[in-house]
Amino acid sequence: MQPYLTIGLGTNRFSGPSNAPAVVNGYVKADNGWQFDWNYGGGADLVFQRHLALRLELRDYITGQPRVITGTSHNVVPSLGVVFRFK
Repeated sequence: MQPYLTIGLGTNRFSGPSNAPAVVNGYVKADNGWQFDWNYGGGADLVFQRHLALRLELRDYITGQPRVITGTSHNVVPSLGVVFRFK
């Protein structure tokens, strides 16, 4: 087993249809612009062979809400995958 920690930085953008009733009536904008976001998490690779492993991971993606809503959005993502190593 090979445990690891991870962190990432990025941007996101909330946008919606310009013909939505809330946009047409002027309550919200269709485009919220770019916002800073980041994520952190960890996991483990369960190595079966030199070139093959099973990856278990849990991350929390964090960003601001669209302008009409205040606060921070957390998106906790568990994942399971297969790892192929080429070295």
